[in-house]
Amino acid sequence: MAATGSEPYAVGAAAVLPCYWLYAAVGSALTEKARDAGLDPHPYGDWLATYDAPDFQLATERARDIVDRAAKTADPATRKRMRDAFMRACELELRFFAEPVRRAGARSFAVASTHRVV
Repeated sequence: MAATGSEPYAVGAAAVLPCYWLYAAVGSALTEKARDAGLDPHPYGDWLATYDAPDFQLATERARDIVDRAAKTADPATRKRMRDAFMRACELELRFFAEPVRRAGARSFAVASTHRVV
């Protein structure tokens, strides 16, 4: 949120992208796993349906495209700030999801992606 209010548009867009991207990926992956496991209805079915929905997946693709286009026209310093904001937001998202695992005493985890943003 801080980047969206204090940084140029391109940096703010890069900072919010991980939220879209992560929820789209997690929603899709968990929906598939729930279907494969025969968990119907799934206890978090409404949440999964929101983030696995075609409209949300399309919005995520659009957000990625917006950030990619902004990066193409940005100067090198702005691209670095975009990358830094994106990576910081990724770190915060991972910490958010890892916290319950940490509290439970389980091993931490990481989310990997193959799409390169900037």
